[in-house]
Amino acid sequence: MYIGEIATRCDVSLKTIRHYEAIGLLSDIKRQGSYRIYENADVEFVTLIKRAQLLGLSLTQLKQLIIGFKKPCLLNKHGFYNYRLPLLIIKLVFSK
Repeated sequence: MYIGEIATRCDVSLKTIRHYEAIGLLSDIKRQGSYRIYENADVEFVTLIKRAQLLGLSLTQLKQLIIGFKKPCLLNKHGFYNYRLPLLIIKLVFSK
């Protein structure tokens, strides 16, 4: 999906998606020519960002959390990082 669709599905602006990319929260976005191609995992991750912000986490804190989990042992057999682990941890920590 293109940037407009992910923005609509996540109820955020195009500028927000671009900002997340610029600060490194959204990374490794596939490209088709000059277009970014987003996947369902990216929709989940932007939704995670929004929820975490509602719980009081800053974008800087989220970035530190995500970077802390981007270690080789957390890559799947295809070499792709799975965003579900930070989502699970945030749900566990803030579910009280």
